[in-house]
Amino acid sequence: MLTDTDLVSRPCPCGNGEVETTISTPTQGPISSYSIRRAHRIKCAACDRQYVVDGNTIVSRTDLAAYRAANEQWSTAFRELNESPAAVEARTALAAMLATFRTKNAAHDYLTKAGLNDATYSSFIREYTGANEYATGLHPLDLPQLLRFLGHDSGPFEEKLQALEAIRRSTPSVQLVMQL
Repeated sequence: MLTDTDLVSRPCPCGNGEVETTISTPTQGPISSYSIRRAHRIKCAACDRQYVVDGNTIVSRTDLAAYRAANEQWSTAFRELNESPAAVEARTALAAMLATFRTKNAAHDYLTKAGLNDATYSSFIREYTGANEYATGLHPLDLPQLLRFLGHDSGPFEEKLQALEAIRRSTPSVQLVMQL
C-alpha cells in the first residue's frame, strides 16, 4: 500500500529536545483513523531516560505500570457499559427509528437534530451503510444524548460515564505529561 509520510516535531517535556511523530497516511482506499499510523520517538536523552511513549501519551517510566493498570480498568468498565442492557436497548430503538426513514437524507436530518451526527451530508451519505450498522457503531459517550432525545432517563447512564471518568482520574501517581 502506498502512503504519504509526514514528520511532526514537538517540544519534549523538559523543553530541551523534541518528540518526533511520523504519520503515515494511505494514498489509496478509504482513509480513517484506523488506517493512519503514528510512530513517536523521544529525541532528548534526559526525557528518554525519564519518560516512555505509551500509545499517544507520554508517561513517566516510574508510573507506567499504574498508568497501564488504570487504562485496563477503564477499558473493562467501558466495555461493560457499552454492552449493558441500557446501551443495547437504546441502540435497538435507534436502529428501529432509522429503519423507518426512506432516504439517507431523512436519516441524516434526524441524527443531526438528535445531536448524534456532525458529519456533512456528503460524508454521511458516503459512510452510512444502514440503520443497524449506524446504531451498533454509535459511541457509548453518545448514548446519554440518544436516551434524552428518545425521551428516556439518561441519568443512570451518565452516572456510569462519570464513574468511568473517576477511574481515569483515580491514579494520581500517574503523570500524564502530554498528549501527542
